[in-house]
Amino acid sequence: MICRRILATALAFSLAGVPALARVAALGVITQANGANLSTAQASAGTTLYDGDHLSTSENGMLRVRGKGASLYLGPQSGITFRSAPAASGSDSAATAAELTQGTAIFSALQPESIEISADQASIRPSAATPTMAQVTIVGPKELRVYAQRGALEFSYKGETEIIPEGADYRVVLDPPEEAAKDHPSDQHIQQPAKRRKAFIFFLTGVFIAFEALLVQEALESPDRP
Repeated sequence: MICRRILATALAFSLAGVPALARVAALGVITQANGANLSTAQASAGTTLYDGDHLSTSENGMLRVRGKGASLYLGPQSGITFRSAPAASGSDSAATAAELTQGTAIFSALQPESIEISADQASIRPSAATPTMAQVTIVGPKELRVYAQRGALEFSYKGETEIIPEGADYRVVLDPPEEAAKDHPSDQHIQQPAKRRKAFIFFLTGVFIAFEALLVQEALESPDRP
């Protein structure tokens, strides 16, 4: 009798947890994978992604993910971890927040709240409700490459925010030394007070590789397509 009561109690607790588990929001679905891993297992198309899932690609690998209102492409030798962000007002789906840990991520989105990419604690997201395509690359410690191929981007780091205009390709130095602004000319399109910041500095490169631009254009379809 005692054993039956213990078993019944355990079963009740396990069943009570089922609805909570069922409410865990999906952040996206892998639509294409080649030479890619989900944690330590091989990634495959059709796999649903949740908070905390880590994706990585090999030297010749690639991976594509489709979320709610956004698509994301992970280039070779890259890694990204998905995080759940608060859902937009009136939506029962969680927004997608992805932390780039190495390499390159390319994303397209329809709304600013659809996706947010973080890299070295900096945040990159669409700045307006317009179709947006962008590429974010971790170049090295405290150095990023951000390309706003379509639409403007909002770049934030340590409480400071700057808008990256459409078409701009920036090298971004985080926590720059005082000499950085003197040694390298800043982009003339950034307003004078924004040329020199304690948190980060933009440098306009203007040498975006044609192959990379083509990759941005072809790797991601519009997220409103099936």
